[in-house]
Amino acid sequence: MVRLQQSYSPHSGVLPERAAHFAVGYAVECRDGRGDSRDRDHSTGGPSLFQPGDRIVDEYSKEEFHVDQFLGKGGFAECFAVRSNRFRGQFALKVVEKAKLKDPSYSKMHREINLHRSVSHPNIVRLRGSFQDRHYFFLVMELCQERTLLSLINQSKRKF
Repeated sequence: MVRLQQSYSPHSGVLPERAAHFAVGYAVECRDGRGDSRDRDHSTGGPSLFQPGDRIVDEYSKEEFHVDQFLGKGGFAECFAVRSNRFRGQFALKVVEKAKLKDPSYSKMHREINLHRSVSHPNIVRLRGSFQDRHYFFLVMELCQERTLLSLINQSKRKF
């Protein structure tokens, strides 16, 4: 079993019920001198927040995530396949833009993270860790290889 966070400090990605603390701060190093992703155009239909080759660093733990591939986009977040400098294999990094969240205290986001962390089931993707900065929440999750929920549904329909 791979664990991104070993300790139960406020910055470990484990969020206590009474106080949801996050490691604050990250750095983005973009290849080809494109600058920080926050300087890019993120309007609808524009480029994604991060590009393959970008490096996202949790400034508290110094863990680096190297972006391999854009996976998808929802109403509030984008998801990327990333590699960690500490652990083998790929992970999914869900990046939630704070500007798109209505609640300034982010209580729903904290609840989602706490709930996701408390659930353990073979059919539910595991949350491995989380951190944030002024602009984004970052959720490090297991990466489901080669299958989407839609592909599994379509496959099960063909069996019957």
